[in-house]
Amino acid sequence: MIALHSCFPELAARETRCLHVLTPDGPLPPGEYGFLEHYCEQPDCDCRRVLLRVTSAKSPHTVLATINCGWESAGFYTRWMHGDEQAGREITAASLDPLHPQSKYADYLLDFVQKELITDPAYVARLARHYDLFKQALRNRPPTEPPATLSTPAPQMTIPEILQQLQHVPDRCEFAAYETVNEFVRGQVIDGLLVQCIWGERPREAVIADLRGLFSTLAKPGDCYLWAQLVSAVNDFNALELLPEVRRAFAENLVDDTIIGLDDIDPDVKREPRGYKPPTREVRYDWFCERNAPIDAVNECSGWLCFRDENEDTGPWDDDEGIDQEARPDDAFGLPPGELPHIPAPTPYLAPPKIGRNDPCPCGSGKKYKKCCGK
Repeated sequence: MIALHSCFPELAARETRCLHVLTPDGPLPPGEYGFLEHYCEQPDCDCRRVLLRVTSAKSPHTVLATINCGWESAGFYTRWMHGDEQAGREITAASLDPLHPQSKYADYLLDFVQKELITDPAYVARLARHYDLFKQALRNRPPTEPPATLSTPAPQMTIPEILQQLQHVPDRCEFAAYETVNEFVRGQVIDGLLVQCIWGERPREAVIADLRGLFSTLAKPGDCYLWAQLVSAVNDFNALELLPEVRRAFAENLVDDTIIGLDDIDPDVKREPRGYKPPTREVRYDWFCERNAPIDAVNECSGWLCFRDENEDTGPWDDDEGIDQEARPDDAFGLPPGELPHIPAPTPYLAPPKIGRNDPCPCGSGKKYKKCCGK
């Protein structure tokens, strides 16, 4: 997911929604909180959803909540989630994303989004408009332009520390039993074969041979999502030499065609009209290489949530201790100047004079208050 302000800084500066807490009598400390929009970086993915990362102006690098929501019907997201009705309903209603950071304020912020933001038609229309602009910008991006990244530097762990942590296998993880591994994990393993080639670790011919072997060894009918991931890998890798295997998989109804269709990869099949010009195979391959550029393994592993102390109670501003908020610029959320509007000092409420029951009624009737408007 890529931040909206990485592509449209001025738009994000004008239209990022903020919550201003003025008094300390609620769950959130007083301050300004930004709902920063992030969208899927896949140009040809039509997921129609947004990931809202909530941060405070005082501590912009601390994520207080990560909220996943969409503006289409639950049925649309159920189809997009391969028939998972519960996941479809959660996206429509907004939910905390289980794969991203949360804090002790996450439930309160989710409740705010559900009651105040996604019930606002203007805000929902704004998200849909931002999504369309963002996707179009990705499709128009030159193939050689490096993608924006959504990463926050994490404290670096040493190699011995990482190896020590990896000794503790999470409960109920049956990594040894291949068929029990989550299909999304297995799909990433397929992409891992391609990464070995683009990193120069294995020749292309060896990876092609591995992919061809998977077409004959994966269970049939098996998992249709996994078959779709295999076909998508062939498409991303521009491996047209595997077209016979791909055609056979579609002929046997093994592939989830809501993820990828035969017309997406087979040049001999007429492609259904789309609302955008599809990328060429060469461009798709360039995108895959950009998304999977070599990484610093130590730095990447240092940020894994599983390495955090589950009893750690991190406040929203722990990483900015000692910083004077008054000295911070108005781009505290990492957005250009102008994102945070001037908030006037609150005007104290002045109660009107209390009227006694035997006082003349203020309506001018000449009667006592208790006999007139005060009945």
